[in-house]
Amino acid sequence: AFHTMFLPNISLDGSVSGNYTYKQLGSLKSTQIGNTQDKKGYPATSYTLSLGEYVLYNGGKDSLNYKKAVIDWDRARGTFKSRSLETRLKAITQFARHQTDREKLDAAERYLTLSISLARLIKTRVKLGKANKDEFSSALNDVLQARNNLEEAKVTAEASLWELNKTIGDPIGTDYKLDGKLEFRPLKIGL
Repeated sequence: AFHTMFLPNISLDGSVSGNYTYKQLGSLKSTQIGNTQDKKGYPATSYTLSLGEYVLYNGGKDSLNYKKAVIDWDRARGTFKSRSLETRLKAITQFARHQTDREKLDAAERYLTLSISLARLIKTRVKLGKANKDEFSSALNDVLQARNNLEEAKVTAEASLWELNKTIGDPIGTDYKLDGKLEFRPLKIGL
């Protein structure tokens, strides 16, 4: 936009109209007014081409404005680039967090399955007299803790999915599948 200060201002205007006198309008029916086949009026057409100011050189008055506009444009471009990178980083971070929460949810489901199996095994051992009731109640406590962990993992995974949906702009609840695994590499920052 800042280059326009050195370009000419050009405008093109056009109009078409039909002219009638009061006497002609009185003799016309309302459906005939504006009809191009009606020869009682005469058309009036005009076109205007205006070439506004064209500054060849004004003693350098606009050079500071031009330089300021260039700097503002570069700053806006840099801001856009940094915001774009921030958004990409946020999306990647949210995706990695959701993948981690999904893996925690899978681990919590496996832990619950193992806790239930272990409680059944200890219950069988109590019936055979090979384990006492304290071990069984400890196993039941582990099952309850595993269920609690599973519910917390579900809530956390759902919240991280919603945050990812919000960041990407997809509808809430849209799930994503990762092909392969996330690869973590150390970041080297040179000074």
